[in-house]
Amino acid sequence: MYPDAEVLWVVLSAEGDRAEEARRSAASSPRASPLPVCFLGEFRDGFLPYAGGEVKEFFEGLKDEIAPDVIFTHHRSDLHQDHRFACELAWNTFRNHLVLEYEIPKFDGDMGAPNVFVHLDDQT
Repeated sequence: MYPDAEVLWVVLSAEGDRAEEARRSAASSPRASPLPVCFLGEFRDGFLPYAGGEVKEFFEGLKDEIAPDVIFTHHRSDLHQDHRFACELAWNTFRNHLVLEYEIPKFDGDMGAPNVFVHLDDQT
């Protein structure tokens, strides 16, 4: 659909083994550019709101590095505190951009009230 699209990954909790996991995931994306760019924050998983100032600085630094056409972020009512906080900062930092929120069905039934649902088959 968009063969020249460049996908830039931002992973906030990429400490330890999670950094390599993020790089492998980015590299395996069918929409990723030949050398996908990952911006990796080494913030502790589950503690983003408690490192708020540092995470906000990380987001502000992204504005100097990238000028996205569209941003995909977690749904604003996600039950995971890191996801909610990342969504809030995405909207705050990139307020003049197209921001689309997503949710992944998971065990806690945390689906909110989506206005569109896109089923992805196993291969996708």
